[in-house]
Amino acid sequence: MRWTRILHETHKEEHGRRASAIVTEAEQVSARNARATRKRKSRMTETFHMTSSMRIGSTILTALLRAGLPFGSLTLLSVRGRKSGKISTIPVALVEQESTSFLVAAFGEVNWVRNLRAAGQAQLTRGRRTEAIGVVELEAQEAAPILKQFLTSYHMVPFLPPYFDVTPRSPLADFEREATRHPVFRIVSANRTQEKRRHARQHIQVGDVRDRANS
Repeated sequence: MRWTRILHETHKEEHGRRASAIVTEAEQVSARNARATRKRKSRMTETFHMTSSMRIGSTILTALLRAGLPFGSLTLLSVRGRKSGKISTIPVALVEQESTSFLVAAFGEVNWVRNLRAAGQAQLTRGRRTEAIGVVELEAQEAAPILKQFLTSYHMVPFLPPYFDVTPRSPLADFEREATRHPVFRIVSANRTQEKRRHARQHIQVGDVRDRANS
């Protein structure tokens, strides 16, 4: 009986040590995850601020693009202000994928993004060539691979990484979360956009007529 009791107590102590070790390991994992989360949050999401050097660079780049000098995928985006009604023009980098072009909001939801959402259309200019475009904003899952391609192409630009929580090697799932902060627009025909808006207005008008008829 004595040896049985000793073995039983020893087994209880061993079980207690194992349980304590499991709890300790879980606490360590939780602490590591919390540190990683804090690190991601501290790394990112600077609020965009146009510095004087960026403003000067943007002005020079705009002038060079207007003159027709080639700068890879860079082009000029002109969009009407949603409040002022004035046209503003900025240089942007397009992402090309399977003969489709995309606009990426590298600095988050800045003014041109909000204006483009409101207008639904804009103009792209390279040299003397100007093209009227429409846009469709992508869902996060669809935007993720476009955002990854953009960052892979431009991660060496020194002022871009502080605005991202991901790197070019991050999985698509991380880019899907990132896409909620960096809108992506697919460029479509301006005629297609106008047609969709016209159909939407007609649908609303038909609905109004039915509501009045039923009232």
